[in-house]
Amino acid sequence: MVLLLLFAVILSVLPIAQSSSWTDTPFLPSSYPLAVKGPYLNSWQAGDVSGGSLPQSTPAFWPVWDDQTGWTCIVVVDDIPYIIMGSFSNLALANQTVASFTATKASFTLMAGPVAVNATFLSPLTPSDLVRQSLPFAYFYVDISSIDGAAHDVRIYSDITPQWLHGDAVLQADPNPEVAANASLINSNDFVGLQMQLQVPVPFSEVADHAQDVIGVFAMKSNSNVKYQVGEESTVRALGINSTGLQNTVDTNYSAHTLNNPFDAFAISVDLGSIQSTSDPIMWIVGMIRDPSINRTTASGASQLRSSYYWSNFSSIPDIISFVLNDFDAARSSAEAFDQMIQNVPLSHITGYSDLLSLVARQIFGTLEITVSKSSDGTWNQSDTMIFSKDMGDVSSIGTSGGTNAVDVLYAGFPAILYLNPDLGQYLLRPILEAQVSDDGSVVGQPYAPQNIGTQFPNVTGNFSPHNLGIEESGNMLVMVLAYSQRTGDLSLIQNFYPLLQSWANYLINQTFDAGFQTTSLSDGITSFNQTNLVLKGIIGISAMSSISSANNEKSDQMLYETTAQQYLQVWLDGALSQDHSRLLSSFGDQTSDGLIYNMYADKLLGLGLIPSNITSIQSGFYDSLVSANKTPFGIPLDSGNSSLSRLDWTMFSIASFLDDANDNAPAVLQPSISVLTNYAASRTNNSPLSVIYNPENGFAYSGSNSFAVGALFAPLVLGNKSTLDVDPVHDTSGHKSIVAPVVGGVVGGCIALLVSLLGVWIWRRRLHRAKVSTFGDRIKRERRGLRGLYQSEDKDSDVNLQDTILPLSPRDEVLVTPYHTETDSEANALVHQFRQPQSATRREKFAPPDWETVEDSQGDSSLAFSDAESSV
Repeated sequence: MVLLLLFAVILSVLPIAQSSSWTDTPFLPSSYPLAVKGPYLNSWQAGDVSGGSLPQSTPAFWPVWDDQTGWTCIVVVDDIPYIIMGSFSNLALANQTVASFTATKASFTLMAGPVAVNATFLSPLTPSDLVRQSLPFAYFYVDISSIDGAAHDVRIYSDITPQWLHGDAVLQADPNPEVAANASLINSNDFVGLQMQLQVPVPFSEVADHAQDVIGVFAMKSNSNVKYQVGEESTVRALGINSTGLQNTVDTNYSAHTLNNPFDAFAISVDLGSIQSTSDPIMWIVGMIRDPSINRTTASGASQLRSSYYWSNFSSIPDIISFVLNDFDAARSSAEAFDQMIQNVPLSHITGYSDLLSLVARQIFGTLEITVSKSSDGTWNQSDTMIFSKDMGDVSSIGTSGGTNAVDVLYAGFPAILYLNPDLGQYLLRPILEAQVSDDGSVVGQPYAPQNIGTQFPNVTGNFSPHNLGIEESGNMLVMVLAYSQRTGDLSLIQNFYPLLQSWANYLINQTFDAGFQTTSLSDGITSFNQTNLVLKGIIGISAMSSISSANNEKSDQMLYETTAQQYLQVWLDGALSQDHSRLLSSFGDQTSDGLIYNMYADKLLGLGLIPSNITSIQSGFYDSLVSANKTPFGIPLDSGNSSLSRLDWTMFSIASFLDDANDNAPAVLQPSISVLTNYAASRTNNSPLSVIYNPENGFAYSGSNSFAVGALFAPLVLGNKSTLDVDPVHDTSGHKSIVAPVVGGVVGGCIALLVSLLGVWIWRRRLHRAKVSTFGDRIKRERRGLRGLYQSEDKDSDVNLQDTILPLSPRDEVLVTPYHTETDSEANALVHQFRQPQSATRREKFAPPDWETVEDSQGDSSLAFSDAESSV
C-alpha cells in the first residue's frame, strides 16, 4: 500500500518534471476517446503511458490498458514510412505537434517528413437521432498537406487486428484463451469491407468485457487505388508499406490457427499518388455489430430478444456499412454542431467547464445500448424503445462491472440526459419500472426500488434481490421519474406506474427515519450510522411523490406526501445541523462528521423548495472553506471519515445545489471546484477514461472509469426551465401496459394525516416548553408511551406502517436542536447523547470494505439501532 501511494505521488508531479513536446488542447487528459460508440466499441488512447503520443503506443479497450485494440496507421511519403499510430520498431515515428479533443473528436497533427498529417477519430453524438446514435461505428480519417509546397508521393496504410474481438488472455481470466476467428471480404461494388468474427460465437457472453458474439468490421469506400489484405500481421504490413502493395486477398488458412498465434492484420490501403494536399479526407470506418444485442427477461419470466435500434432501418450488414460510409459528411457536420453546442453552454464562461463536458460526452453515451423489439408479426416496434446502460467502471456492481441500468449510476448521470435529450429518460427508466410489474399488473420484488435490472450485461434478467440501498434507490427512482416528466411534460411513466411509485414512496415514509445502517451508493464507502445525506434522499423522494401525485390528479395523495415531507424535513434540520451552525453533519449526532451533502441537489433540480436558503448558505460557506484550505488539491473528500476518497459526480451535485435561481453566483460557486476537477482530469496519475471515484489527495483513480456517472458534470445546466406538470392527465397512447392495482385509500390517508398533525403539534409543544424544562427524561418516556399506544391502535393492514413511522423519532423526543436555538452546554450534551450512535455502530474508513454486502441484513432490522439509542433516555 505504501509503495502504491508513493507511486501515485511520484506520478502526480510528473507534469512538472515532464511536459509533452507538443501542444495539448485544451489539456492532456488521462485518456483520449478514439472509437467510443457503445459498450463493445470502446477504444481509447492513453494520455499518460506515452504522454499522449499517438505514434508511440497502441489503442486499447477501456478496462485494461494492456488489452490492446490493435490499430495501425502508416503514411509512406516518397517511399519512406512514418508511423502515425501503432507501436513498431525499425520505422520512423511521425513527429506529433498537436493533440486535441472536442466532444466528438480526438485529433492529432503530426509531421511525416515533408508533409503534415492530421489524424482524426470521430465518434458522432446524435442524442436526438436514435438510428445514428445506436450505430456502433466510428470514423478514422486523415488529411495531408505538403509543408514545403512541393508535390510528394503518398500512400496510406491502416489495419485492425482480431484483438478487438476477444479479451486479453494474459491479464484476464479466460476459460478458453485459445480461440479462433473467421475472416471474410464483404462483397460490394461501393466499398471494401473486411469482416471478423469468432469461429464459435457465444451469444450474450463476455470475456474481459468483450462481447463474444460481435462481428467486427473495417471498411473504406472503394476505388482503383484502394487495396486490402487479411493475413499474418508482419507480412501484410511489410507489403502495405512497400511498392508491392496489398494483394487483395484473404488468407485461406486464417481460421486454421488460434486468434493470437499469430495475430492477423485486416488491412486497407490507398495510393494517393503525387499530391500537395488531399482535397477530401481519407476515411476508414470501424464497427462492432451484434444482433440481437440484449437478452431480456420480463417480470413475468418471459424471454425477449432485443436488437439495437439501427436494425429497424437496415436489412443487412452491407446496407449498414454503405450508409455509414455515405453519411460521413453529415456526421462531420452534426459533430461540429454538437461540439459548438457544448463549447457554448450557458455556463461556458466558467473556465474549463466546457472542456470537461467535451471530455466526458462520448463516455456517457458509450455505456448505452439503444434497443427496439419486434411485434408478434415480426415487424419492428419502434414504440417499444428501451435503453440499457452497462455499469462500466464498477460504480454500483462492486466487482462485476456488469450491472445493467444501475439505479444510483443512472441517477448520477441523469443530468446529461435531461440536458442533451430528456426524451431518452423514459427509455432508460421504463425497463426498470417494467421489471417490477408482472403482466397482470401486480408489483413484484422488494418493497423498495431495485439496485439494477441485471448483474451480467447484456443479460437483463431483472433483479429482485434484497439489498441495503432501499432508501437510496427508491428516492433515486422517484426523483428521476419526476425530473423526466417535468422536462418533457410526458406523464406516461407517472400514469402507467403510479401504484409502483406510490409503493416506493410509502416505503420511504416507513423507513426514512429508520435508516440504521442503510447506505447511499456502494462506492461512497460510507457505512456510518443514520447518514443525514441518505435520510435527506428519502425526504426528497417523498416530496417528489407529492408532485407525481399532483400530476396524476391524486390531490389527497399530493397533500399527504407534501405535508409528510415538510414535517420530516423539519425533523431532519433539527438533527442534521451542527451545534455551532457551521455546517451540516454527515451522521446524526456525530458533531465531528461532515461531508458532501449532495442530495441537496435533488431539491433544487425538482424545484421542491424544501431546504431553507439559510441552510444552503451555511453549507455553501462550509464547502468554500474546504476548497480554500486546499488540503486535498484534486477535490473535496466525500466524507470527513475518509480524506482519501472523493467522487466527481457528487462534487458536481453538491456545488450545483449552491447556485441561486439566476445563476448570478455561478462564477464564485463553480469556478474553484471546476478548476480542481480539471486538475484531476489532467493529472498524470491515471491512463484510463475519466474515473468518478478517486483520491483527492493525489488524483489517483480508484474505480468508476468510463462510467455513465460523469453525466453529473451537466448538473448545473438543468436547474430551472422545467415544463409545467399542472395540467390534466393525458391519455397514454404509447401502447405500454398500465398498472392496475389498489392504491392507499382514505383510511390510510387519514392515518398519515393524523400522524403528521400530531407530529407537528408534538414538535411545537416541545419547542414551546423547552426553556422551562429542567428535567425531561420522565416526560419523554410518558409521551413516547402515549404515542405508541395511539398509533398501535390504528389500522395495522395499512400500506404505510404508522407505528414504524413514529417510533424512529424517539431519540430526539424531548428537545429538537433547531437552527435558531442555542441550548445550555449541559442540555446540548444531553441532546448529543441521545443522537449518539450505538456502541456497535463503528465508522468504517476503508474504501469498498470487503465485507460490505454483509451489512444488508440491516435492511429489515434497522429499527433495532434506534431502539438501542432510545434506551439512553
